[in-house]
Amino acid sequence: LVRVQAPDPEAARRTIEAVLAEQVKDGKFVGTRRDAGGPAVLEYRVRLRKSVPGPALTGALRSRLGTQATGVETR
Repeated sequence: LVRVQAPDPEAARRTIEAVLAEQVKDGKFVGTRRDAGGPAVLEYRVRLRKSVPGPALTGALRSRLGTQATGVETR
């Protein structure tokens, strides 16, 4: 599971999906939810490639998203 907090979810979604296309075997957008008073949280269910560990995916997302994301986590 990948969760990305973003103030502008539509802009972030395009970037996230570009990174996932390069980094994971399979990724599916689960949905967007908004925490009370906080940024939107985009959730993706992913299957990692053997060559790409979770921390590497998190780093790639943080690097490409820059200020588009306020938080990135993988579970």
